Amino acid sequence: ALEAIASAVVGGSAGQERQKLEGEIQAMEAFSRELFMELHELVRARISELQAHTVRGRIMNYLGRCCSAICVYKIVISAVNLLLRRGGAGNED
Repeated sequence: ALEAIASAVVGGSAGQERQKLEGEIQAMEAFSRELFMELHELVRARISELQAHTVRGRIMNYLGRCCSAICVYKIVISAVNLLLRRGGAGNED
């Protein structure tokens, strides 16, 4: 009987305490997932950085720069052709 009275008196605050703790647990689990994702990104960046210093990595970086230069060139030429109304389809005006 004494335990029933104690649980009735403390029960309300115990329920609130439990909800508060469950909320904190969920927040900490979300924080843990976020930290794991950030750590995973850092590890991948470090591996990428280490691979960039190898011969294969340097070749891939050079090829990437070449592809970027070609892309920029094509964008500029397309813009010039558009502004000067030059094109391979002929004049429709």
